[in-house]
Amino acid sequence: MAYGDVFFKIALVLFVKVALMTTACLTSPSVMIHDIILQPTSHILKSLPLKMKSVEQVLFLKMKSVEQVLFLKMKSVERVLFLKMKSVEQVLLLKMKCVEQVLLLKMKSVEQVLLLKVKSVEQVLLLKMKSVEQVLLLKMKSVEQVLLLKVKSVEQVLLLKMKSVEQVLLLKMKSVEQVLLLKVKSVEQVLLLKMKSVEQVLFCHIRVL
Repeated sequence: MAYGDVFFKIALVLFVKVALMTTACLTSPSVMIHDIILQPTSHILKSLPLKMKSVEQVLFLKMKSVEQVLFLKMKSVERVLFLKMKSVEQVLLLKMKCVEQVLLLKMKSVEQVLLLKVKSVEQVLLLKMKSVEQVLLLKMKSVEQVLLLKVKSVEQVLLLKMKSVEQVLLLKMKSVEQVLLLKVKSVEQVLLLKMKSVEQVLFCHIRVL
Protein backbone atom coordinates (compact mmCIF):
# COMPACT_ATOMS: atom_id res chain seq x y z
CA MET A 1 0.00 0.00 0.00
CA ALA A 2 2.88 2.36 0.84
CA TYR A 3 4.40 1.92 -2.64
CA GLY A 4 1.01 2.58 -4.21
CA ASP A 5 0.74 5.89 -2.37
CA VAL A 6 4.23 6.95 -3.52
CA PHE A 7 3.52 6.15 -7.16
CA PHE A 8 0.18 7.97 -6.91
CA LYS A 9 1.88 11.10 -5.56
CA ILE A 10 4.53 11.02 -8.30
CA ALA A 11 1.87 10.63 -10.98
CA LEU A 12 -0.11 13.50 -9.47
CA VAL A 13 2.92 15.81 -9.45
CA LEU A 14 3.74 14.97 -13.06
CA PHE A 15 0.14 15.55 -14.09
CA VAL A 16 0.11 18.97 -12.43
CA LYS A 17 3.39 19.96 -14.14
CA VAL A 18 2.11 18.90 -17.55
CA ALA A 19 -1.11 20.81 -17.00
CA LEU A 20 0.76 23.95 -15.98
CA MET A 21 3.13 23.73 -18.96
CA THR A 22 0.23 23.23 -21.36
CA THR A 23 -1.59 26.24 -19.95
CA ALA A 24 1.56 28.36 -20.15
CA CYS A 25 2.15 27.36 -23.76
CA LEU A 26 -1.39 28.28 -24.74
CA THR A 27 -1.26 31.67 -23.04
CA SER A 28 2.30 32.69 -23.96
CA PRO A 29 4.56 30.91 -26.50
CA SER A 30 7.64 32.57 -24.96
CA VAL A 31 7.08 30.59 -21.79
CA MET A 32 7.34 27.38 -23.79
CA ILE A 33 10.68 28.45 -25.25
CA HIS A 34 12.05 29.38 -21.84
CA ASP A 35 10.76 26.36 -19.96
CA ILE A 36 11.31 23.67 -22.57
CA ILE A 37 14.12 24.70 -24.93
CA LEU A 38 16.22 26.65 -22.45
CA GLN A 39 15.52 24.54 -19.40
CA PRO A 40 18.52 23.10 -17.48
CA THR A 41 20.31 20.16 -19.09
CA SER A 42 19.92 18.20 -15.88
CA HIS A 43 16.15 18.33 -16.36
CA ILE A 44 16.50 16.96 -19.90
CA LEU A 45 18.79 14.24 -18.60
CA LYS A 46 16.09 13.15 -16.19
CA SER A 47 13.40 13.22 -18.87
CA LEU A 48 15.13 11.38 -21.72
CA PRO A 49 16.72 8.23 -20.20
CA LEU A 50 13.69 6.06 -20.93
CA LYS A 51 14.25 6.49 -24.66
CA MET A 52 18.00 5.95 -24.61
CA LYS A 53 19.51 2.69 -25.81
CA SER A 54 23.20 2.84 -24.86
CA VAL A 55 25.72 4.37 -22.50
CA GLU A 56 27.14 6.35 -25.42
CA GLN A 57 23.78 8.00 -26.01
CA VAL A 58 23.48 8.89 -22.34
CA LEU A 59 26.95 10.47 -22.35
CA PHE A 60 26.07 12.35 -25.54
CA LEU A 61 24.01 14.82 -23.50
CA LYS A 62 27.09 15.90 -21.57
CA MET A 63 29.26 16.58 -24.62
CA LYS A 64 30.31 20.15 -25.30
CA SER A 65 32.10 20.17 -28.69
CA VAL A 66 31.88 18.78 -32.20
CA GLU A 67 34.80 16.46 -31.41
CA GLN A 68 32.92 15.03 -28.45
CA VAL A 69 29.77 14.59 -30.53
CA LEU A 70 31.77 12.65 -33.12
CA PHE A 71 32.96 10.41 -30.30
CA LEU A 72 29.74 8.41 -30.65
CA LYS A 73 30.83 7.21 -34.08
CA MET A 74 34.33 6.18 -33.05
CA LYS A 75 35.23 2.50 -32.98
CA SER A 76 38.88 2.20 -31.90
CA VAL A 77 41.16 3.24 -29.07
CA GLU A 78 42.97 5.67 -31.38
CA ARG A 79 39.74 7.46 -32.18
CA VAL A 80 38.72 7.50 -28.53
CA LEU A 81 42.01 9.22 -27.69
CA PHE A 82 41.16 11.82 -30.33
CA LEU A 83 39.20 13.74 -27.69
CA LYS A 84 42.42 14.48 -25.79
CA MET A 85 44.41 15.70 -28.79
CA LYS A 86 45.39 19.37 -28.92
CA SER A 87 47.16 19.96 -32.25
CA VAL A 88 46.77 19.35 -35.96
CA GLU A 89 49.66 16.89 -35.83
CA GLN A 90 47.85 14.84 -33.22
CA VAL A 91 44.64 14.92 -35.25
CA LEU A 92 46.53 13.60 -38.28
CA LEU A 93 47.85 10.78 -36.12
CA LEU A 94 44.52 9.02 -36.53
CA LYS A 95 45.22 8.53 -40.23
CA MET A 96 48.69 7.06 -39.77
CA LYS A 97 49.20 3.36 -40.33
CA CYS A 98 52.71 2.47 -39.12
CA VAL A 99 55.03 3.03 -36.19
CA GLU A 100 57.38 5.12 -38.34
CA GLN A 101 54.59 7.54 -39.18
CA VAL A 102 53.50 7.74 -35.56
CA LEU A 103 57.06 8.63 -34.53
CA LEU A 104 57.07 11.36 -37.17
CA LEU A 105 55.00 13.54 -34.85
CA LYS A 106 57.93 13.77 -32.44
CA MET A 107 60.43 14.91 -35.06
CA LYS A 108 61.81 18.43 -34.66
CA SER A 109 63.73 19.24 -37.85
CA VAL A 110 62.84 19.86 -41.46
CA GLU A 111 64.91 16.85 -42.50
CA GLN A 112 62.89 14.57 -40.26
CA VAL A 113 59.55 16.00 -41.41
CA LEU A 114 60.53 15.59 -45.06
CA LEU A 115 61.47 11.97 -44.39
CA LEU A 116 58.04 10.75 -45.48
CA LYS A 117 58.39 12.48 -48.84
CA VAL A 118 61.90 11.34 -49.71
CA LYS A 119 62.54 9.97 -53.19
CA SER A 120 65.77 7.97 -53.05
CA VAL A 121 66.47 4.37 -52.10
CA GLU A 122 68.61 5.40 -49.15
CA GLN A 123 65.90 7.62 -47.72
CA VAL A 124 63.16 5.08 -48.34
CA LEU A 125 65.20 2.39 -46.61
CA LEU A 126 65.65 4.68 -43.62
CA LEU A 127 62.14 3.82 -42.46
CA LYS A 128 63.04 0.15 -42.36
CA MET A 129 66.27 0.52 -40.43
CA LYS A 130 66.71 -1.72 -37.41
CA SER A 131 69.94 -0.66 -35.69
CA VAL A 132 71.05 2.23 -33.52
CA GLU A 133 73.55 3.35 -36.14
CA GLN A 134 70.82 3.66 -38.75
CA VAL A 135 68.48 5.47 -36.37
CA LEU A 136 71.23 8.00 -35.62
CA LEU A 137 71.43 8.82 -39.32
CA LEU A 138 68.89 11.62 -38.87
CA LYS A 139 71.32 13.50 -36.64
CA MET A 140 74.35 13.10 -38.91
CA LYS A 141 75.92 16.20 -40.45
CA SER A 142 78.77 14.99 -42.66
CA VAL A 143 79.44 12.66 -45.58
CA GLU A 144 81.45 10.40 -43.30
CA GLN A 145 78.49 9.91 -41.00
CA VAL A 146 76.17 9.21 -43.92
CA LEU A 147 78.59 6.57 -45.19
CA LEU A 148 78.49 4.96 -41.77
CA LEU A 149 75.31 3.17 -42.80
CA LYS A 150 77.22 1.17 -45.38
CA VAL A 151 79.98 -0.10 -43.10
CA LYS A 152 79.81 -3.72 -41.98
CA SER A 153 81.99 -4.07 -38.90
CA VAL A 154 82.94 -2.36 -35.67
CA GLU A 155 86.37 -1.59 -37.13
CA GLN A 156 84.79 0.20 -40.06
CA VAL A 157 82.53 2.17 -37.76
CA LEU A 158 85.53 3.29 -35.69
CA LEU A 159 87.37 4.21 -38.87
CA LEU A 160 85.20 7.32 -39.23
CA LYS A 161 86.63 8.73 -36.01
CA MET A 162 90.28 8.19 -36.92
CA LYS A 163 92.46 11.15 -37.87
CA SER A 164 95.77 9.73 -39.09
CA VAL A 165 97.18 7.06 -41.38
CA GLU A 166 98.50 5.20 -38.36
CA GLN A 167 95.04 4.96 -36.87
CA VAL A 168 93.61 3.78 -40.17
CA LEU A 169 96.23 1.07 -40.39
CA LEU A 170 95.45 0.04 -36.84
CA LEU A 171 92.26 -1.58 -38.09
CA LYS A 172 94.26 -4.13 -40.03
CA MET A 173 96.46 -5.18 -37.13
CA LYS A 174 95.90 -8.57 -35.59
CA SER A 175 97.97 -8.70 -32.40
CA VAL A 176 98.83 -6.68 -29.31
CA GLU A 177 102.34 -6.17 -30.68
CA GLN A 178 100.95 -4.60 -33.82
CA VAL A 179 98.69 -2.33 -31.80
CA LEU A 180 101.63 -1.20 -29.67
CA LEU A 181 103.61 -0.54 -32.83
CA LEU A 182 101.83 2.77 -33.28
CA LYS A 183 103.35 4.06 -30.05
CA VAL A 184 107.00 3.12 -30.66
CA LYS A 185 109.47 5.93 -31.33
CA SER A 186 112.66 4.33 -32.65
CA VAL A 187 113.88 1.63 -34.99
CA GLU A 188 114.97 -0.45 -32.02
CA GLN A 189 111.52 -0.34 -30.54
CA VAL A 190 109.96 -1.27 -33.86
CA LEU A 191 112.26 -4.26 -34.18
CA LEU A 192 111.53 -5.23 -30.59
CA LEU A 193 107.98 -6.20 -31.56
CA LYS A 194 109.31 -8.87 -33.89
CA MET A 195 111.81 -10.37 -31.45
CA LYS A 196 111.10 -13.77 -29.93
CA SER A 197 113.74 -14.34 -27.23
CA VAL A 198 115.43 -12.60 -24.33
CA GLU A 199 118.60 -12.33 -26.37
CA GLN A 200 116.75 -10.50 -29.11
CA VAL A 201 115.18 -8.17 -26.59
CA LEU A 202 118.56 -7.36 -25.06
CA PHE A 203 120.00 -6.83 -28.52
CA CYS A 204 117.82 -3.75 -28.93
CA HIS A 205 119.67 -2.06 -26.06
CA ILE A 206 123.07 -2.52 -27.64
CA ARG A 207 124.14 0.74 -29.23
CA VAL A 208 127.64 -0.15 -30.46
CA LEU A 209 129.30 -3.37 -31.48
